Amino acid sequence: TITHATTQFDFLYSNIVTTEPINTPVELEFSHLFSAFCVTALNRDESATITIEKITINGLNNTKSATIDFRGAQPAVTYFPDATSGSFEFNYTGEVLGTTAKVLTDKYLIWPQTASDFADATLTIVYDYTSKDGQKSTHTSPALPLSAIAAWEAGVVNTINIEFDFSFAPPAIGLN
Repeated sequence: TITHATTQFDFLYSNIVTTEPINTPVELEFSHLFSAFCVTALNRDESATITIEKITINGLNNTKSATIDFRGAQPAVTYFPDATSGSFEFNYTGEVLGTTAKVLTDKYLIWPQTASDFADATLTIVYDYTSKDGQKSTHTSPALPLSAIAAWEAGVVNTINIEFDFSFAPPAIGLN
C-alpha cells in the first residue's frame, strides 16, 4: 500500500542478457515498477486571488502487488490490484496561485493506474477566494471526477493540473 506518508523508494528491474562468463561490464536496461504523480495549479483570473488550503485525492488504487517473470526473452510484469483504494491529503498554510502553474506537491510514487482505476477517483479542493475588492470567502469544490484521466504507466511522472477561472460565469475549476 502506497500513501503520501509511505517512504518513497523506487523499484527497478533489468532486462535479460545472456552471455558467456566475461570480465567486462554487461549492458543492462532498467525499468521502473511504479508510476508517480504530482499536483500543480494556476489561477487564470488575474482580478481575484486564489489560495489553496487543502487538496484531497480519493479513490486511487494504491494497494497492489506485482510479479516479474524473467522466463521469456523480455521480463513480463503482471500487476494484481486490491479491492481497496486510498486517499492522498495535502494540507497547506495558504499557497497563493499565480497565472503560471505552481507545483503544489512533491512527486509521489503510486502503483500504475489503469483507466478503470480512475473510475471512482475524485479530487477535492479547499480554497480561499479573494475578489479584487478584498472580499474573502472559503470554498470546497465538488468532488471532481478523475475518470477522464488516461492510464498512468510505470516509469512516468504524471501531473494533475488544476486551473481556476472565475473571469466568466459560471466560474470554472478544471483538471487536465
